[in-house]
Amino acid sequence: MFVQYHIEPSKMNKPGGKILPMAYCIFQDAQKILLVEDTTVSGGEAIYRPVGGKVAFGEYSWESIRRQIKQVLGKEIKDLSFLAGPSEVVTELGEEVRHEIVFMFKGTLKEGEEPRPTKGDSPKLIWKSIKELKRDKLTLYPEDLLELL
Repeated sequence: MFVQYHIEPSKMNKPGGKILPMAYCIFQDAQKILLVEDTTVSGGEAIYRPVGGKVAFGEYSWESIRRQIKQVLGKEIKDLSFLAGPSEVVTELGEEVRHEIVFMFKGTLKEGEEPRPTKGDSPKLIWKSIKELKRDKLTLYPEDLLELL
């Protein structure tokens, strides 16, 4: 998996840019996957991504996923397996350029446990079928998410 958003080369050397290690986990149930609807990185437009986020300094990517799933969903992962990566994603968010190193995992939760956010309505979790994702042409992050399934 390799994703590259095209950014003008002059912006890549801009001071204040960040390199961020990120880890995400795909939870799949039959033909549906669990996604986070994220509007914070695109100026209000919805982007759909797997559950996960930044890897903390000194933390392995798989440890990050376990920590984040516990924090966000209040659940333990039953099975966790490495899926793809590292890949690179370069994005421009307003004046900020972010260079992300992305690790993708696949996991399952304990049977009978429906994932729900632990902090009110944030983040917004949604189950989407692969058919819906293709039909509705939703903006996915990473772009090649469907190719991993």
